[in-house]
Amino acid sequence: MLSRIKKIAKGIEKFPNCTLIVLIIVTGFYAFSTERMADIMEEENRISNRPYLAIESIKTKPDADNKQIIFDFYIKNMGKTPGLITEINIQTLLESAEVDNQIILHPEEIKSVELFRGSEEYIKLHNNYSIKIKYRPFSNLKQKYCIEYNYYYQDVPEKELNIKDIKICD
Repeated sequence: MLSRIKKIAKGIEKFPNCTLIVLIIVTGFYAFSTERMADIMEEENRISNRPYLAIESIKTKPDADNKQIIFDFYIKNMGKTPGLITEINIQTLLESAEVDNQIILHPEEIKSVELFRGSEEYIKLHNNYSIKIKYRPFSNLKQKYCIEYNYYYQDVPEKELNIKDIKICD
């Protein structure tokens, strides 16, 4: 065993430049791998430590005068960090209504939001709704997220709306 090591050492002494080149290649590979791992860890950290907002439930009910329908929904932050809702928009094919006041949601917190939307007859005519929530992490102004829920209305007031689909939007 010792004799093999001596033979390898003598071989290396004959080609010192070759050894240096191999060492440079190995070091470059390790540097590249380390940078890649750091990028992956940074992305995983960003994904796991962000707010994730979702609509828990949504119902419709008439207002006190029975002239308009109120969309009453609960938004929950299922993420690990606080989220700041910057815009909520409910839209039919023809019109939209917005809530522009900013709402802060802490992890596991649920908040109720109400939006008024036309008469019951209008609601029945335009029975497909899109609710878009734009939000960002409370501590980071650059990152922005958006989720869009598409619902259809049943003919009965004070009923929960049925989800058609959910989209992550830009």
